[in-house]
Amino acid sequence: MKLSALDLISRPKDKNLSQAYADSIQLAQYLDQIGYQRIWYAEHHGSSTHGSSAPEILAAYVAAASQQIRVGTGGTMIMHYSPLKIAEVFKSLATLAPDRVDLGIGRAPGGGRQAIYALGQGDPHWPDDLYQKTATILQFISEEDRTDPLYQGIEASPQGLESLPQAWMLGSSGNSAGHSGRLGMGYSFAKFFGVKAPEDIFTHYRQSFRPSAFHQEPQTMSTYMVVAADSREEADYQAKSLEIARFEQAQNRFNPILSAEEAAAINLSPQAEHFIQEQEKQRIFVKGTAEEVRDILLEEKDRYQFDEIMIYTPLADQEARRRSYQLLYDQLAQA
Repeated sequence: MKLSALDLISRPKDKNLSQAYADSIQLAQYLDQIGYQRIWYAEHHGSSTHGSSAPEILAAYVAAASQQIRVGTGGTMIMHYSPLKIAEVFKSLATLAPDRVDLGIGRAPGGGRQAIYALGQGDPHWPDDLYQKTATILQFISEEDRTDPLYQGIEASPQGLESLPQAWMLGSSGNSAGHSGRLGMGYSFAKFFGVKAPEDIFTHYRQSFRPSAFHQEPQTMSTYMVVAADSREEADYQAKSLEIARFEQAQNRFNPILSAEEAAAINLSPQAEHFIQEQEKQRIFVKGTAEEVRDILLEEKDRYQFDEIMIYTPLADQEARRRSYQLLYDQLAQA
């Protein structure tokens, strides 16, 4: 099974942002060495807890600092940008790192109301048809004729790519599955967001799929927050800081990730305990020994019939984080 990673450059409480960036680069290099398929960087604006505000720059940096792993965005929030600009950024990346670049398209803002206004230079957000906007981006990149008259008189540079970036649509409700299939994109479902995936979400995508310059066959993945360790006790110990962070976020409180030691000293409220149990029950957050996590993720694969698993593990302890990814690779790469 293909295994990939998602990184939001989540800042631990005991590290500054430069250290968080350094940890993320080192993690990408490590995943490259052990055989992970790809690593994506998210787009978040105005955040004090995440450093991934410019994922295209992170992807370019990591591409230069690694050898084989695919690099990309999960996702580029297209509501803020011109289709021409997005196409030129990713055509440039694909020229610098051929056969290693992914364009993951997101339709959310990646920030609050103030971020939307600031990115739009004070103008109110115009509710574009984001699927048509996606089509225009893809037409620019593949150098096909644009269907939107606004963009018919210009080409995206550089021209004449030897290899196109892979194009993916990110989704968290299932509504985008059919659209991404008809556009010939890969489809990535954000299970870690805390949403319940429709049972037939990937079937709907595959039934809608039309081959494109970007994908000749349907390609699917689902993303989970995961902590794997050598024992259940260690997994519980390491995971508690992320469980606290997720509960706090659900209350609209955003704080840096605690160390495992700090988290262990916190007594959880009954409300927090219930929330955490539900997250694990719904397999939004998966934790345990490598074997326990493997079995859960393979059950999810059998249930939803996706091709690839993307793992999000923003632990403060870099060694525990790397160990979790290593254990998963050992258990799932040949599954």
